[in-house]
Amino acid sequence: MYQNVFNPQRYAQEQMDTYYQDCWEVQKSIAKANALEDIRLKGLAMRQHLRQLESERKRATFEELLITSEGELQLITRNLTIETTPRSVTNMTAPQMVILKRLKDETEEIFLLKCLVNNVPQKLFLDPKKAGRGSYLIKNLVLIGVYFHLPSDRAKEVAIQLLALLIAAGPKELLLADDEGYVEFPNRGLIYIGKENLTWKKAARLCR
Repeated sequence: MYQNVFNPQRYAQEQMDTYYQDCWEVQKSIAKANALEDIRLKGLAMRQHLRQLESERKRATFEELLITSEGELQLITRNLTIETTPRSVTNMTAPQMVILKRLKDETEEIFLLKCLVNNVPQKLFLDPKKAGRGSYLIKNLVLIGVYFHLPSDRAKEVAIQLLALLIAAGPKELLLADDEGYVEFPNRGLIYIGKENLTWKKAARLCR
């Protein structure tokens, strides 16, 4: 009959093996936890980066007002990730701007907006001091039958954009005498202004 004999050396080796195995398991658990945390942090960083990119893209997105070669007013959204189609925004077409200047004092001006409304020629005399207000422009445009396929606030913004676009295009300037009769114009000499001609006083009365 064999008796179990205690072997200190073997016991020590077994304890050491168990210790190393425990250490290995701990290291594996730590490595796994670190890997998961690294993935989580990288995912968080990526999501933050994507949110920042989307925020920048939205800030860069804007609507541009265009006047086509046919005179149609269209809005197109720029800097989208998808292709966009220009859309018509009003029944007004072929807008043109003329800056009327008073012969006696050329610092006094009136904006004359010419356009077609449902293919009918229309004129609108505007006070330059008020023309930067969307509500003023919309109120006067409505009086000649113009409407926008847009919410009220957006229509006001587009009306201001249109005015800026026409002014930036370098509108024609026209000197107006105050009254009818023979009037001396610079570089043109003596010219007769009849009842059928536009005078500064007539333009001022038509300016709302």
